[in-house]
Amino acid sequence: TSTIFETNEYLDKTATNIYRSSSPQIVREVLTHGNNGAYGSHEQLVCVRFLQPPEVPPPGPLIIREVRPPQAAPPPTLVINECPPLPEKQPPLILREEPPIPPPIIPSETSI
Repeated sequence: TSTIFETNEYLDKTATNIYRSSSPQIVREVLTHGNNGAYGSHEQLVCVRFLQPPEVPPPGPLIIREVRPPQAAPPPTLVINECPPLPEKQPPLILREEPPIPPPIIPSETSI
């Protein structure tokens, strides 16, 4: 960035919780062309320190509740109608009258 305004805009977009000084020290260096027409090299020692996040509190108790859907209504009563098995077929019953009385026996006659 080239101005303080641009720097502040950049920091607003990318970083949070950054201390901003009311009178920052701005260091500007002008790089000059070297013998071969390229810019000179610049070395800088940079120390990076990673901050430790605060300890995470232990989690609370884990409570699992089972929520069941409402139970369906019971099915209607099942009615089974069974017919008894047909009886075994018996031979037909034949009823007859008493046989007729035979005619009286006529004795044989001999005539001469």
